Amino acid sequence: MKSRIEKIVFETIINFNKTNHDGFEIKPEKKAHLTGAKSNLDSVALIGLLLEIEKNINKNFKKKILIADEKVFKDVRILKNIDSLINHISSKINGK
Repeated sequence: MKSRIEKIVFETIINFNKTNHDGFEIKPEKKAHLTGAKSNLDSVALIGLLLEIEKNINKNFKKKILIADEKVFKDVRILKNIDSLINHISSKINGK
């Protein structure tokens, strides 16, 4: 299941890079930063990306999730990079 999530996340990032006209681009690799000083995204771009990922997860898994939940607000490092994002999504889908 984690490989399916990874595929969805990377496909969403590639599409985000193609359709984003604000100059934000994310390298489609697990260690690419999503938050913090090393990130290429501002908060609006990050939220837009997360919403697209949520939509694609729902479409593929038939399960609605909220990525930016209370857990993330308490510890934004959960979204530090793509790998940590994939782990967070996996735990949400698996109900942990």
